[in-house]
Amino acid sequence: MSNIKSRSELKSHFENGDIPNESDFSDLIDSCIHQTEDGLTAKNVGGSPRLGVGPGIVDPLQTLELREMGNPGGGPTGMAIINMKVSGPNQGWEIGHCFDSDVMSGKDGKLVINELSQTDGSIERLTVAAGGNVGIGIEVPAEKLDVDGMIKSNLGVLLTGAPTSSPDLGTIGYRNGDIQAYLNLDGTGADWVSLSAQGSGGGGSGTVSSVNGISPVNGNVTLTKSSLSLGNVDNTSDANKQISTATQNALDLKADALDVNRVGVTQLVFDRNSEYGNEDAPATGNISLQAGGSHKQGVTALIIHNNSGSGIAPSFGSEFVELTGSSGYDASKTNYIFCNYRKSDLVLYSISQLADLL
Repeated sequence: MSNIKSRSELKSHFENGDIPNESDFSDLIDSCIHQTEDGLTAKNVGGSPRLGVGPGIVDPLQTLELREMGNPGGGPTGMAIINMKVSGPNQGWEIGHCFDSDVMSGKDGKLVINELSQTDGSIERLTVAAGGNVGIGIEVPAEKLDVDGMIKSNLGVLLTGAPTSSPDLGTIGYRNGDIQAYLNLDGTGADWVSLSAQGSGGGGSGTVSSVNGISPVNGNVTLTKSSLSLGNVDNTSDANKQISTATQNALDLKADALDVNRVGVTQLVFDRNSEYGNEDAPATGNISLQAGGSHKQGVTALIIHNNSGSGIAPSFGSEFVELTGSSGYDASKTNYIFCNYRKSDLVLYSISQLADLL
Protein backbone atom coordinates (compact mmCIF):
# COMPACT_ATOMS: atom_id res chain seq x y z
CA MET A 1 0.00 0.00 0.00
CA SER A 2 1.37 3.36 -1.00
CA ASN A 3 -1.08 5.37 1.16
CA ILE A 4 0.06 4.14 4.55
CA LYS A 5 0.69 7.12 6.78
CA SER A 6 2.19 7.46 10.21
CA ARG A 7 -0.09 8.03 13.18
CA SER A 8 1.18 11.57 13.74
CA GLU A 9 0.44 12.48 10.11
CA LEU A 10 -3.05 10.97 10.28
CA LYS A 11 -3.79 12.81 13.51
CA SER A 12 -2.81 16.11 11.89
CA HIS A 13 -5.75 15.74 9.46
CA PHE A 14 -8.32 15.17 12.21
CA GLU A 15 -7.57 17.91 14.68
CA ASN A 16 -10.25 20.29 16.07
CA GLY A 17 -11.54 22.53 13.36
CA ASP A 18 -10.13 20.44 10.48
CA ILE A 19 -12.38 19.21 7.72
CA PRO A 20 -10.96 15.87 6.51
CA ASN A 21 -11.39 15.22 2.80
CA GLU A 22 -11.74 12.01 0.83
CA SER A 23 -7.99 11.52 0.54
CA ASP A 24 -7.57 11.86 4.30
CA PHE A 25 -10.18 9.18 4.95
CA SER A 26 -8.55 6.93 2.28
CA ASP A 27 -5.14 7.26 3.97
CA LEU A 28 -6.74 6.41 7.32
CA ILE A 29 -8.40 3.28 5.95
CA ASP A 30 -5.28 2.11 4.06
CA SER A 31 -3.12 2.59 7.14
CA CYS A 32 -5.27 0.20 9.18
CA ILE A 33 -5.35 -3.62 8.99
CA HIS A 34 -8.37 -5.07 7.22
CA GLN A 35 -9.11 -8.59 8.44
CA THR A 36 -10.51 -9.86 5.15
CA GLU A 37 -8.08 -8.27 2.70
CA ASP A 38 -4.92 -8.46 4.79
CA GLY A 39 -5.37 -12.08 5.94
CA LEU A 40 -5.45 -11.16 9.59
CA THR A 41 -8.22 -12.42 11.83
CA ALA A 42 -8.56 -11.39 15.46
CA LYS A 43 -11.27 -12.90 17.67
CA ASN A 44 -12.05 -13.38 21.29
CA VAL A 45 -13.16 -16.95 21.97
CA GLY A 46 -14.46 -17.61 25.43
CA GLY A 47 -12.47 -14.74 26.83
CA SER A 48 -9.24 -15.83 25.15
CA PRO A 49 -7.87 -13.66 22.35
CA ARG A 50 -6.90 -15.47 19.17
CA LEU A 51 -5.06 -14.26 16.10
CA GLY A 52 -5.00 -15.84 12.68
CA VAL A 53 -2.45 -14.81 10.06
CA GLY A 54 -2.96 -16.13 6.55
CA PRO A 55 -5.64 -16.56 3.89
CA GLY A 56 -8.94 -18.24 4.68
CA ILE A 57 -8.77 -18.14 8.48
CA VAL A 58 -12.20 -17.33 9.88
CA ASP A 59 -12.00 -18.78 13.36
CA PRO A 60 -8.39 -19.17 14.60
CA LEU A 61 -7.93 -22.56 16.27
CA GLN A 62 -5.10 -21.46 18.56
CA THR A 63 -3.87 -18.28 20.21
CA LEU A 64 -1.75 -17.82 17.05
CA GLU A 65 -2.55 -19.63 13.83
CA LEU A 66 -0.35 -19.21 10.76
CA ARG A 67 -1.48 -20.29 7.30
CA GLU A 68 -0.07 -19.98 3.78
CA MET A 69 -0.93 -21.43 0.41
CA GLY A 70 2.31 -23.43 0.46
CA ASN A 71 5.42 -23.76 -1.65
CA PRO A 72 4.90 -26.52 -4.26
CA GLY A 73 8.66 -27.17 -4.28
CA GLY A 74 8.68 -28.43 -0.69
CA GLY A 75 9.78 -25.24 1.06
CA PRO A 76 8.34 -24.38 4.48
CA THR A 77 5.50 -22.01 5.18
CA GLY A 78 5.29 -20.62 8.66
CA MET A 79 7.05 -18.21 10.95
CA ALA A 80 10.49 -16.62 10.79
CA ILE A 81 12.37 -15.15 13.75
CA ILE A 82 15.01 -12.72 12.53
CA ASN A 83 17.37 -10.53 14.53
CA MET A 84 18.61 -7.78 12.24
CA LYS A 85 21.36 -6.80 14.69
CA VAL A 86 23.13 -10.15 14.54
CA SER A 87 26.47 -9.59 12.81
CA GLY A 88 27.43 -13.27 12.35
CA PRO A 89 26.24 -15.71 9.67
CA ASN A 90 23.22 -16.81 11.77
CA GLN A 91 20.57 -14.15 11.50
CA GLY A 92 17.55 -16.05 12.68
CA TRP A 93 15.36 -19.12 12.51
CA GLU A 94 12.20 -20.15 10.72
CA ILE A 95 9.62 -22.71 11.77
CA GLY A 96 7.39 -24.04 9.07
CA HIS A 97 5.23 -26.74 7.61
CA CYS A 98 6.25 -28.08 4.19
CA PHE A 99 4.09 -28.78 1.20
CA ASP A 100 5.42 -30.63 -1.84
CA SER A 101 3.32 -31.44 -4.87
CA ASP A 102 5.63 -34.45 -5.32
CA VAL A 103 4.32 -36.61 -2.48
CA MET A 104 7.01 -39.23 -3.15
CA SER A 105 9.78 -36.80 -2.18
CA GLY A 106 9.20 -37.42 1.52
CA LYS A 107 9.06 -33.67 2.16
CA ASP A 108 5.30 -33.17 1.98
CA GLY A 109 3.69 -32.52 5.35
CA LYS A 110 6.86 -32.33 7.45
CA LEU A 111 7.65 -29.76 10.13
CA VAL A 112 11.05 -28.10 9.92
CA ILE A 113 13.20 -25.74 11.93
CA ASN A 114 15.66 -23.94 9.66
CA GLU A 115 18.62 -21.75 10.43
CA LEU A 116 18.70 -18.55 8.39
CA SER A 117 22.24 -17.85 7.24
CA GLN A 118 23.50 -14.70 5.57
CA THR A 119 25.86 -16.80 3.44
CA ASP A 120 24.03 -20.11 2.90
CA GLY A 121 20.38 -19.11 3.06
CA SER A 122 17.94 -21.44 4.79
CA ILE A 123 19.60 -24.54 6.33
CA GLU A 124 17.37 -27.34 7.57
CA ARG A 125 18.43 -28.33 11.08
CA LEU A 126 15.51 -30.30 12.55
CA THR A 127 12.84 -32.24 10.70
CA VAL A 128 9.71 -34.02 11.88
CA ALA A 129 8.36 -36.05 8.98
CA ALA A 130 4.66 -36.63 8.40
CA GLY A 131 4.92 -40.20 9.70
CA GLY A 132 6.68 -39.17 12.92
CA ASN A 133 10.32 -39.81 12.02
CA VAL A 134 12.68 -37.14 13.35
CA GLY A 135 15.80 -36.05 11.49
CA ILE A 136 18.68 -33.93 12.77
CA GLY A 137 20.62 -32.72 9.77
CA ILE A 138 18.55 -35.16 7.67
CA GLU A 139 15.89 -33.78 5.31
CA VAL A 140 14.03 -37.09 4.89
CA PRO A 141 14.57 -39.20 8.05
CA ALA A 142 14.36 -42.95 7.48
CA GLU A 143 14.01 -43.97 11.15
CA LYS A 144 12.30 -42.65 14.28
CA LEU A 145 15.53 -40.73 14.94
CA ASP A 146 17.90 -40.20 12.05
CA VAL A 147 21.04 -38.18 12.88
CA ASP A 148 23.80 -36.96 10.58
CA GLY A 149 26.67 -36.89 13.07
CA MET A 150 27.67 -38.15 16.53
CA ILE A 151 25.25 -38.52 19.45
CA LYS A 152 26.34 -37.60 22.99
CA SER A 153 24.47 -38.50 26.15
CA ASN A 154 25.44 -37.73 29.75
CA LEU A 155 23.38 -40.58 31.17
CA GLY A 156 23.49 -43.19 28.41
CA VAL A 157 20.99 -44.65 25.97
CA LEU A 158 18.11 -46.85 27.11
CA LEU A 159 17.52 -49.82 24.79
CA THR A 160 14.23 -51.60 25.30
CA GLY A 161 14.02 -53.75 22.18
CA ALA A 162 15.46 -54.67 18.81
CA PRO A 163 14.10 -55.42 15.32
CA THR A 164 12.88 -58.98 14.91
CA SER A 165 13.71 -59.10 11.20
CA SER A 166 17.18 -58.74 9.71
CA PRO A 167 18.13 -55.07 10.25
CA ASP A 168 20.94 -53.04 8.73
CA LEU A 169 24.50 -53.98 9.73
CA GLY A 170 25.61 -52.07 12.82
CA THR A 171 22.15 -52.07 14.44
CA ILE A 172 22.32 -52.25 18.26
CA GLY A 173 19.37 -53.48 20.32
CA TYR A 174 18.22 -55.22 23.49
CA ARG A 175 17.48 -58.90 22.78
CA ASN A 176 16.93 -61.82 25.11
CA GLY A 177 18.13 -59.86 28.14
CA ASP A 178 21.34 -58.82 26.41
CA ILE A 179 22.77 -55.84 24.51
CA GLN A 180 23.53 -57.10 21.01
CA ALA A 181 24.73 -55.74 17.69
CA TYR A 182 23.91 -57.03 14.22
CA LEU A 183 27.36 -57.66 12.69
CA ASN A 184 29.17 -59.81 10.16
CA LEU A 185 32.32 -60.77 12.06
CA ASP A 186 33.58 -63.76 10.08
CA GLY A 187 32.44 -62.78 6.60
CA THR A 188 30.05 -65.72 6.34
CA GLY A 189 26.87 -63.80 7.14
CA ALA A 190 25.41 -61.30 9.56
CA ASP A 191 24.16 -62.33 12.99
CA TRP A 192 23.40 -60.83 16.39
CA VAL A 193 26.52 -60.55 18.56
CA SER A 194 26.49 -59.99 22.32
CA LEU A 195 28.05 -56.77 23.59
CA SER A 196 27.39 -57.35 27.29
CA ALA A 197 30.35 -56.70 29.59
CA GLN A 198 31.38 -59.91 31.35
CA GLY A 199 34.59 -58.77 33.06
CA SER A 200 35.41 -56.41 35.89
CA GLY A 201 37.16 -53.10 36.26
CA GLY A 202 35.02 -51.39 33.65
CA GLY A 203 36.85 -52.98 30.73
CA GLY A 204 34.65 -56.00 30.29
CA SER A 205 34.85 -58.68 27.66
CA GLY A 206 32.30 -59.57 25.05
CA THR A 207 30.80 -62.87 23.95
CA VAL A 208 30.12 -63.80 20.38
CA SER A 209 27.65 -66.17 18.81
CA SER A 210 30.26 -67.75 16.53
CA VAL A 211 33.70 -67.25 15.03
CA ASN A 212 34.42 -68.61 11.56
CA GLY A 213 31.33 -70.78 11.90
CA ILE A 214 32.35 -72.26 15.30
CA SER A 215 29.88 -71.76 18.14
CA PRO A 216 31.12 -71.15 21.70
CA VAL A 217 31.10 -73.83 24.36
CA ASN A 218 30.64 -72.50 27.90
CA GLY A 219 31.26 -69.04 26.53
CA ASN A 220 34.52 -69.97 24.80
CA VAL A 221 35.25 -70.48 21.11
CA THR A 222 37.97 -73.07 20.46
CA LEU A 223 39.83 -72.57 17.23
CA THR A 224 41.86 -75.35 15.63
CA LYS A 225 44.29 -75.43 12.73
CA SER A 226 41.61 -76.80 10.46
CA SER A 227 39.04 -74.14 11.44
CA LEU A 228 41.54 -71.46 10.36
CA SER A 229 42.47 -73.33 7.14
CA LEU A 230 45.90 -74.10 8.59
CA GLY A 231 45.63 -77.88 8.66
CA ASN A 232 49.07 -78.36 7.12
CA VAL A 233 50.82 -76.44 9.91
CA ASP A 234 52.70 -78.56 12.47
CA ASN A 235 55.29 -78.14 15.21
CA THR A 236 58.22 -79.61 13.28
CA SER A 237 61.53 -78.19 14.48
CA ASP A 238 63.17 -75.57 12.29
CA ALA A 239 65.95 -77.97 11.33
CA ASN A 240 63.45 -80.51 10.03
CA LYS A 241 60.99 -78.19 8.34
CA GLN A 242 60.33 -78.90 4.70
CA ILE A 243 60.77 -76.32 2.00
CA SER A 244 58.98 -75.98 -1.30
CA THR A 245 60.23 -77.75 -4.40
CA ALA A 246 60.92 -74.39 -6.06
CA THR A 247 63.05 -73.27 -3.14
CA GLN A 248 64.98 -76.52 -3.12
CA ASN A 249 65.63 -76.26 -6.87
CA ALA A 250 66.97 -72.75 -6.38
CA LEU A 251 69.23 -73.91 -3.55
CA ASP A 252 70.54 -76.75 -5.68
CA LEU A 253 71.96 -74.18 -8.07
CA LYS A 254 73.98 -72.55 -5.32
CA ALA A 255 77.56 -73.56 -4.59
CA ASP A 256 78.42 -75.04 -1.22
CA ALA A 257 81.12 -73.67 1.06
CA LEU A 258 84.80 -74.21 0.27
CA ASP A 259 85.86 -77.83 0.66
CA VAL A 260 89.58 -78.14 1.62
CA ASN A 261 89.60 -81.92 1.90
CA ARG A 262 90.47 -82.71 -1.71
CA VAL A 263 94.20 -82.65 -1.28
CA GLY A 264 96.13 -83.99 -4.23
CA VAL A 265 93.08 -84.93 -6.33
CA THR A 266 93.21 -83.62 -9.89
CA GLN A 267 89.95 -85.10 -11.20
CA LEU A 268 87.82 -82.03 -10.51
CA VAL A 269 84.23 -82.14 -9.24
CA PHE A 270 82.44 -78.79 -9.48
CA ASP A 271 79.66 -79.48 -6.99
CA ARG A 272 80.95 -76.82 -4.57
CA ASN A 273 83.78 -74.35 -4.35
CA SER A 274 86.83 -76.43 -3.61
CA GLU A 275 90.56 -76.33 -3.07
CA TYR A 276 92.79 -79.08 -4.41
CA GLY A 277 96.19 -79.47 -2.78
CA ASN A 278 98.05 -76.99 -0.62
CA GLU A 279 101.55 -75.56 -0.28
CA ASP A 280 102.77 -78.47 1.87
CA ALA A 281 101.14 -81.17 -0.27
CA PRO A 282 100.49 -79.77 -3.71
CA ALA A 283 98.50 -81.63 -6.33
CA THR A 284 100.47 -83.37 -9.09
CA GLY A 285 99.69 -85.03 -12.35
CA ASN A 286 97.32 -84.21 -15.16
CA ILE A 287 94.11 -82.28 -14.61
CA SER A 288 90.73 -83.47 -15.90
CA LEU A 289 86.98 -83.20 -15.25
CA GLN A 290 85.47 -86.08 -13.35
CA ALA A 291 83.03 -87.91 -15.59
CA GLY A 292 79.45 -88.01 -14.26
CA GLY A 293 80.18 -85.55 -11.45
CA SER A 294 77.44 -83.31 -10.00
CA HIS A 295 78.85 -80.19 -11.61
CA LYS A 296 77.13 -76.82 -11.09
CA GLN A 297 77.56 -73.75 -13.23
CA GLY A 298 79.63 -70.98 -11.64
CA VAL A 299 81.43 -73.21 -9.12
CA THR A 300 85.16 -72.49 -8.81
CA ALA A 301 88.17 -74.60 -7.89
CA LEU A 302 91.69 -73.60 -6.86
CA ILE A 303 94.40 -76.14 -7.68
CA ILE A 304 97.71 -75.66 -5.90
CA HIS A 305 99.87 -77.72 -8.26
CA ASN A 306 103.57 -78.56 -8.49
CA ASN A 307 105.14 -80.97 -10.98
CA SER A 308 108.72 -80.02 -10.16
CA GLY A 309 109.49 -83.68 -9.49
CA SER A 310 108.95 -84.61 -13.10
CA GLY A 311 109.63 -81.17 -14.51
CA ILE A 312 106.77 -81.64 -16.95
CA ALA A 313 103.71 -79.40 -17.14
CA PRO A 314 100.40 -81.27 -16.61
CA SER A 315 97.99 -81.86 -19.44
CA PHE A 316 94.41 -80.55 -19.20
CA GLY A 317 91.22 -82.25 -20.30
CA SER A 318 89.60 -81.21 -23.56
CA GLU A 319 86.96 -79.21 -21.62
CA PHE A 320 89.58 -76.85 -20.19
CA VAL A 321 90.26 -73.53 -21.97
CA GLU A 322 93.07 -71.27 -20.76
CA LEU A 323 92.17 -67.59 -20.47
CA THR A 324 94.10 -64.81 -22.11
CA GLY A 325 96.51 -63.25 -19.63
CA SER A 326 97.28 -66.55 -17.90
CA SER A 327 100.95 -66.84 -16.89
CA GLY A 328 101.19 -70.39 -18.14
CA TYR A 329 102.49 -73.38 -16.19
CA ASP A 330 106.02 -73.21 -14.71
CA ALA A 331 107.16 -76.76 -13.93
CA SER A 332 109.86 -75.50 -11.54
CA LYS A 333 107.44 -73.68 -9.23
CA THR A 334 104.22 -74.03 -7.36
CA ASN A 335 101.37 -73.02 -9.64
CA TYR A 336 97.99 -71.62 -8.64
CA ILE A 337 95.41 -72.76 -11.16
CA PHE A 338 91.99 -71.03 -10.90
CA CYS A 339 89.17 -72.94 -12.64
CA ASN A 340 85.51 -71.95 -13.22
CA TYR A 341 82.93 -74.46 -14.46
CA ARG A 342 80.65 -73.03 -17.14
CA LYS A 343 79.10 -76.14 -18.73
CA SER A 344 79.84 -79.78 -19.42
CA ASP A 345 82.28 -79.02 -22.22
CA LEU A 346 83.75 -75.76 -20.95
CA VAL A 347 85.94 -75.05 -17.92
CA LEU A 348 87.84 -71.76 -17.94
CA TYR A 349 91.19 -71.58 -16.15
CA SER A 350 94.08 -69.24 -15.49
CA ILE A 351 97.55 -69.98 -14.00
CA SER A 352 99.65 -67.79 -11.75
CA GLN A 353 102.78 -68.31 -9.69
CA LEU A 354 103.33 -67.00 -6.17
CA ALA A 355 105.34 -64.03 -7.40
CA ASP A 356 102.39 -62.97 -9.54
CA LEU A 357 100.00 -63.05 -6.57
CA LEU A 358 102.13 -60.91 -4.26
